[in-house]
Amino acid sequence: VVGTLGYMSPEQADPHRPDADVRSDVYSLGVLCYELLTGSPPFPIEDFSGKSASQIHDYLLTRTPRLPSRRSARGEISSDLDSIVMTCLRSAPTQRYGSMHALSEDLLRFLQDHPVLVKSPSATEIFRKWCARNRPLAAALLFAVISLVAGAAALVVGMREANAKEKLAQASAAEADARRTEAESRRAESADVVRHLRRVFSFGDRHQLGREATLREVLQHEAQRFLDEPPASPAVRGQVALALLEPGLLFKDTALSEQLVGYALTAFEGDTSPSGPGLHYMALLSAGRVRLFGEKADGVVEFFERAAHVAKQSL
Repeated sequence: VVGTLGYMSPEQADPHRPDADVRSDVYSLGVLCYELLTGSPPFPIEDFSGKSASQIHDYLLTRTPRLPSRRSARGEISSDLDSIVMTCLRSAPTQRYGSMHALSEDLLRFLQDHPVLVKSPSATEIFRKWCARNRPLAAALLFAVISLVAGAAALVVGMREANAKEKLAQASAAEADARRTEAESRRAESADVVRHLRRVFSFGDRHQLGREATLREVLQHEAQRFLDEPPASPAVRGQVALALLEPGLLFKDTALSEQLVGYALTAFEGDTSPSGPGLHYMALLSAGRVRLFGEKADGVVEFFERAAHVAKQSL
C-alpha cells in the first residue's frame, strides 16, 4: 500500500497494480477539496481500520461518496464545484482529470463563471454564466427584452380594445337601425289604424243606407265592412277590431263581437312588441266579456285567467 489511508486512490491500494501516476495525485487532491468543502473526508477513516490492502481496494472501487453539496453545512455549493470534485474522486483513473494542469484550468473556469469542462452545460447554464460575466450588457439585453414584450403586450391589448369598440359601434348602429325601422313601422301602423277608425266614426255612409239610419246600424254596417275588407296588417286589424268591440258590446251584437274578438286574439297572440302584451291583455278581457254578455258561461273564466297571466308576465 502506497499512500495515506483515506487520501489514497483505489489503485494505490491495489498490491497487484503499483502503477500510480499523476492521476492518483489528482484523486488525493480531490479528497482534500472535499474535506475543505464539507469538513470531513469522502469516507470515514475508521472504515479502513483493520482492513487489508485488497479490502481497502474493493471498498474504494465499490463506493461513491455523497456529493459535497449534500454534505456541506457551510452554505450552498454549486453543481459545477460538485462536478469538479467528483471527477477527481472517480475510481477509474481514466475518468479523472489527466493532469494537475487540467484540474487547475477547470477550477479557474469555475472561478471566472465559465462553464466547466467536466460536464456538458445546459443552454440555461451557459446563459446564466454569460450574464454573470457581462452584467451591464446582460442588464441592457434584459431591459430590451422586457421593453419589447411590454410593447407587444400593449399593442395586442390596444388592438383588442379597438376591435371591441368597433364591434360595439357596429352593434349599436345595427340596434339603432332596427329601432328606427321598428318605430317607422309602428308609426305607419298607427296612421293606418287612425285612418280606418276615422272612416268608421265619420258616419259618412249614414245617408247611403237608404234612410236615416240609427247609430247602431251605422256601426254595424262599418264593422261588417271592416270584416269583409280587413286591413293587410295583423296589428292594424287587431287594433281596429278592439276599437269596434266596445260599440258591438254596447248594442249586444254578440255575433259581430265574436268575429271582431277573433281578429284581435289572432293579431296579438305571441306579439313581442312593446305594446303587444297590453293589447293581448285587452283582447283576452274583451273575449271574456263577449262570452259573458252572450250568456255563454263556458270559457269566461279561462279568458280572464289568461288575461291575468299576461298582465303578470308583463310587469
